[in-house]
Amino acid sequence: MKRLMGATRACSPLRDAMGIPDEQIEEAVDVFRLDADCGQDREDFFVLIALDPEGEAFDLLHRDRTDQEDRDFNRWMYRRADDLSAMWPCQ
Repeated sequence: MKRLMGATRACSPLRDAMGIPDEQIEEAVDVFRLDADCGQDREDFFVLIALDPEGEAFDLLHRDRTDQEDRDFNRWMYRRADDLSAMWPCQ
């Protein structure tokens, strides 16, 4: 995962396409693994998240949050992960 993250963050065309300044790349880009239920099997896949450094999500993620904001943020992230897993086109 560390090598995948490093390679993703080092990709100049990707950074340019997303408009993320070099000094914010580590805070704005993340990669994580999810899995999907594919009937009798499960499939793993990787998700790339890029946050606009000028956007609300970036601000919320990188500032001190209240307990309620933290719970809401985590709930939102888990719902997105569930959505992505449900949309995975098995094989």
